[in-house]
Amino acid sequence: MDNLTSVLENVLGSLAKMVSEVAQDKMTRLLAEVYQQYYVAKEFKEPIKSSIALVDAGIYPLDMDIARVLYIQIGALVRDSEGKLRTINIVPGLEKYPSVERIILTVTRRRTFSEGSLKHVFEVRIQTPERSSLLLESDSEAQRISKEITEILRELGLTVELRRPSLYRKLARYIEGLIELAYGIKLAKYGNLSASLIDGTLIRWLRPKRKSSKYKIDGLDILSAILSSSTSKVKKQCIDKLAGLAKTTTFTTLARAMKIFEPKLKQGRYELYTLINKHSLPSIKMLLETVEEKGFEGCRIPREVIEDVVKKLSTKVYPAHELWVSRFPLTMDGEHIMVLDVYTEKPPIGFIQEGKARFLKTFPLITEETNKRVDTIVKEAFSAKSPLPGRPPTGFMEIDENVRVYGDLRKLFEAHLTAAALNISKRDKELSKILLQIIKGSLRLRLGYGV
Repeated sequence: MDNLTSVLENVLGSLAKMVSEVAQDKMTRLLAEVYQQYYVAKEFKEPIKSSIALVDAGIYPLDMDIARVLYIQIGALVRDSEGKLRTINIVPGLEKYPSVERIILTVTRRRTFSEGSLKHVFEVRIQTPERSSLLLESDSEAQRISKEITEILRELGLTVELRRPSLYRKLARYIEGLIELAYGIKLAKYGNLSASLIDGTLIRWLRPKRKSSKYKIDGLDILSAILSSSTSKVKKQCIDKLAGLAKTTTFTTLARAMKIFEPKLKQGRYELYTLINKHSLPSIKMLLETVEEKGFEGCRIPREVIEDVVKKLSTKVYPAHELWVSRFPLTMDGEHIMVLDVYTEKPPIGFIQEGKARFLKTFPLITEETNKRVDTIVKEAFSAKSPLPGRPPTGFMEIDENVRVYGDLRKLFEAHLTAAALNISKRDKELSKILLQIIKGSLRLRLGYGV
């Protein structure tokens, strides 16, 4: 074991050296300079007591060569203005819904000939065994949503290499993320809550190749289909009612955030968060424009790199509907860095398409609105904190326990799956044998040959 420690020490030493070298490259130094100007550290004071939902989902994926089936357990705890945690079924307006909702999401692919070529078509089906569902109000509603999402995926014009058609796995995970957002929006609406805080980032990517580079629809259309609402209404609900909190982040984000908080930490202040320094936006814009024209520290910096720097601050997640996510590092113990995400209808600073050209622009009004929103959600979310490392909001760890798909629950799900296949054998024995073999094979891939 001593030798193992020595080897691991060598590995970590190499990583530390690499990080140190990366910190010296010009792009990293440019990003660090922009970071220092963009954010301002604030001390956490004057918590706001309000009713807020803490949302999380646990998943159990079953992979087949033609489909991915996700068993999803989604739920929330509502923390009231007194700091007490309540399951949603005892919150006024939400009494008839289960505290943890079960969703079965299936994404399948099939080959089809179209216009003389072989293509893959993706189909989505969302179902629930719940008698009363917050997300799917009836079987007919579930069918309508499934059909609409399938049509949206076709309109997206996804292209898939015939030898690598596994995009359906990414689609399943992406749609699962949108289900979490839809659940949070409905909770806030029906429960008359201040906000829904999603466990994890709001940056949900689906960036496959398309037949056309022109964006006409995107993930917001799928979210709107799940909510049976217009994209304009859903866009506003995302901005007003949703936030995400990532409890872990990248090493580079940790290092840059600690640099921002360093002066306050030296003063013995440990509960800190960030807002945008609106007064620095013009100087950041001038810096980046100058860098593009004249270079940085004697080195030419291409436009693509400058755009990547800006995207670290605010990135467009729904291109067709112009919706961004802005990110805000924070710490509640001076050691662990978390990142709060909020939606914005424009970036505080970003490249905007005007005609055939893209220009760097600042949006002071958006910046003010975003700062107010972040200030409020931080004071609401952290008005009650867990004693666990990092001191996340009270309720996050508890809801994680409620929705996590543990071993016993996985076995129960697998038993139901096998029983369903055996029921099919009463109608079609050959098909049942095929299904059972697929199910058993998928379980062995996940759990080994002990199943």
